[in-house]
Amino acid sequence: MERALREAVWVRSGGRCERLRAGVRCNRPVSRANWEGHVHHVVYSGHGLERLEDLLLVCLECHGVEHPHRTFLTREQQEARRNLRLRRRALELDAGLTRSESRALARGWAWRPPE
Repeated sequence: MERALREAVWVRSGGRCERLRAGVRCNRPVSRANWEGHVHHVVYSGHGLERLEDLLLVCLECHGVEHPHRTFLTREQQEARRNLRLRRRALELDAGLTRSESRALARGWAWRPPE
């Protein structure tokens, strides 16, 4: 989706959530720092050919309601998760573990080296 279209969604919404709850607009403010990930497609058939009327600016909570199978994180949370993964991988390498060995240990499985 083009940045200009995302900006148009932001301008139209005034930076507030546009999702309707029981017929009433949520209207929560959406953080400008992390709003781009929360432009919601009302119609999915036009990916790449989006129109302004097919998109909504939604707050973090409302986007989670629309997609309960996904976890929406702020940029700070995404960065913290990435840093944790990098630190974990560095520890794995220092210990001489492969990823599968490390995952098995993290899940509490008894990992044994192949015989």
